[in-house]
Amino acid sequence: MSSQVDSRVQIKKYSLLYISFIATMAAVSSIYMSQAVFKEIGNLFNVSHDEARHSFDIPMLFYAASFFLLSPLTDRLKATNLAAIGAFGLTASLLLSAHTENFNLFVAFLSASGLFAAIIPAATFALVPRLSSPSTLGAMFGLAISSSVIGITIGRSVAGVATSIVGFQAVLECTAGMVFICGCLLLIGNREHDQPIPIKESITDAYRSALKLTVSKNVLPYLCIGILLFSGYLGILTFLTLQLSGAPFNASAREIGWISFSGLIAIIGAPLSGWLGARYNTKKVITLALSLVLLSVVILWLSDSLYSVIAGILLLFISVFSCQPLLLLMLNNSGPQNRRGMLASLYTVSCLGSGGLASIWLGVIWKHWGWQGVSIICTSCILASLVIVTLVIKKQN
Repeated sequence: MSSQVDSRVQIKKYSLLYISFIATMAAVSSIYMSQAVFKEIGNLFNVSHDEARHSFDIPMLFYAASFFLLSPLTDRLKATNLAAIGAFGLTASLLLSAHTENFNLFVAFLSASGLFAAIIPAATFALVPRLSSPSTLGAMFGLAISSSVIGITIGRSVAGVATSIVGFQAVLECTAGMVFICGCLLLIGNREHDQPIPIKESITDAYRSALKLTVSKNVLPYLCIGILLFSGYLGILTFLTLQLSGAPFNASAREIGWISFSGLIAIIGAPLSGWLGARYNTKKVITLALSLVLLSVVILWLSDSLYSVIAGILLLFISVFSCQPLLLLMLNNSGPQNRRGMLASLYTVSCLGSGGLASIWLGVIWKHWGWQGVSIICTSCILASLVIVTLVIKKQN
């Protein structure tokens, strides 16, 4: 009888987790949708395609900033409540952005959507340790990251294809509807096991603790790896859209969307790395994954056909998201155990904030040195992250 009760409890726990994974997928996709359709956004608002890039990089900065603001809250509040707030705020922001005719307002509403969208994955990362058993924690972290990967790929691919059929405004409206449904499901689900960690310190002290964690010798190397990795990863992807839109490719939004579908291969990256990390030296697995990231960026740099671009994207996604769950687990092992939500948020801030900033400052490189200059910088960032892993990170099994 007790085994049946335990089984029902587990089903309730994992049902809530899977709902949060779907919500994370929808939230992340809303941030990446504009990345594949710069040309269409430029035509819609009568701005240059390069200026249309700000519909992605500025919201990405707000997305990252929201993660930092949330970092002290995720450990002390019900994660499902936080996720629902994010879902309803994101719904409103997406609908407002879909119905404005001014580009600056469009970017402002998308920036607001970035603030709300970050709440959902931040809450999900805090929810995973609460509802997972020790034996499934790594796998659940892998699934949480996989949901983000799917969101990135769907945001880039489906948005590109759908925009060419029904327009970008309709894509925003459909995404808002999906996010709203997820928010409702999170509120009506069984949430008795979503219990925050008792923390006595004030919010001010919590932010102070977050800053101290950021510069601590056990945490800082991982944040530097995330900064360099995502500067190279998001930097090359953002300007790949502009590269594909021009000669010699002259690809449409639909073609870029279909090419981006190849990123779904990354779904197997997180579970695969979790499986490898459980059997082999974690540092070696991360080093191998980062080496493949470096190779994929070089492939994209030198690509002169859509086939080599697809091969580069396949390798880029699977390698980036193969090392992410292991880096998160190593970070969790290196930092305070009662700060897991904060650690995950800080790492995510480092990754996404640097990726958003890279998309902005690489614009200067793009204007002066084009694709070659951007590729050299992104390659250097990945190489630097590999050096840190090799020289600084201690071995963990």
